[in-house]
Amino acid sequence: MVGATRARLFSAGMRGRPQARREVAVREPAPKGEVAFHGEYREITPPDRLVYTELMEPYPDGSLVTTTFADEAGKTRVTVIASYPSK
Repeated sequence: MVGATRARLFSAGMRGRPQARREVAVREPAPKGEVAFHGEYREITPPDRLVYTELMEPYPDGSLVTTTFADEAGKTRVTVIASYPSK
């Protein structure tokens, strides 16, 4: 499940290398239905960091997403920052 809307992942295509495309689609309860996201990996630094673009169809302006993973006493802290262009 994704978030509080009870959306379910039904399609994903990702290759873990820079400039590779990523595609994810989720199915949400009515009235939203299917929602697709796509983008491109910009930076992959195992095991600490991912940077990628993310566009949600049908909106043309996307975001730059930076995800970091940090070990904290045997647990993993995941931090996600999405930056959007100014209008």
